[in-house]
Amino acid sequence: MASLLGLFDRLPDIAGLLGIGDETIPAPPLARYPDVADIANARRNDAAYGSGNEAYASGRVANLLDIPSQGLSPWTLGLPAVASAAPGTPRTADAYEAAQLAINRSPIAALGYQPRTMNLDTKRGLDTEYAGTYTPKTGGIYSNAAYPSNLVHESIHRGLETLRRANVVPPELWAKLPKNEEYVTRYIMASQMGDPEKGRGAEADQERDKALWLFGRSKDDPQARGTNPYGPEDRKALEDLNAIASRYLLSLHPGGPR
Repeated sequence: MASLLGLFDRLPDIAGLLGIGDETIPAPPLARYPDVADIANARRNDAAYGSGNEAYASGRVANLLDIPSQGLSPWTLGLPAVASAAPGTPRTADAYEAAQLAINRSPIAALGYQPRTMNLDTKRGLDTEYAGTYTPKTGGIYSNAAYPSNLVHESIHRGLETLRRANVVPPELWAKLPKNEEYVTRYIMASQMGDPEKGRGAEADQERDKALWLFGRSKDDPQARGTNPYGPEDRKALEDLNAIASRYLLSLHPGGPR
């Protein structure tokens, strides 16, 4: 009898591993990346409460780059030692609040979003070689504050790496997705996050357009069906990956966001 009772106690865990009773519903895409009005509304409703990131979204603290970024490698800029917690500003608070809203549209982004480990550069401005980088080897993220949505872009990269290291995704599912992870990330940003990277620059636009084509969408309308015959397969693979990410995220936080 004791062994049977133990099995009954474990049934929810077993069902979760098998995907039985999974009631996760994909969040609808953002019509636009969160703007000033969205951020103000989020603050009125205390949207960051329970996330663990309240201090960042409120402006009390920011993880700021301590050194000039010009001429340094992305690997260096993402190291923990080159940034530190400091008082935030309205600008950093808005960036973190907007990102906190956006990651709700992607469990992959939510897995990777950790402001305390992301080096935010508030000094470089738009004139920069790159908006941000993620280095899997060190886990480090560098993000230029002039491109607020990049906090989410790099979080998607980290979320994908988190899933790989957790070994919760079947190899055959990874094989169905584009080999270049940048296309997966660009597609999620375009289709789920309000398409904030459109018009970012020639290279970024080319990557965005290719990502949309790979997933069978139109570059002019991320939600429209394109002409790539393999697009539906890639979209289905990403849907399956999102479902796994949702279940894994829930397993990490069974009592809520914290």
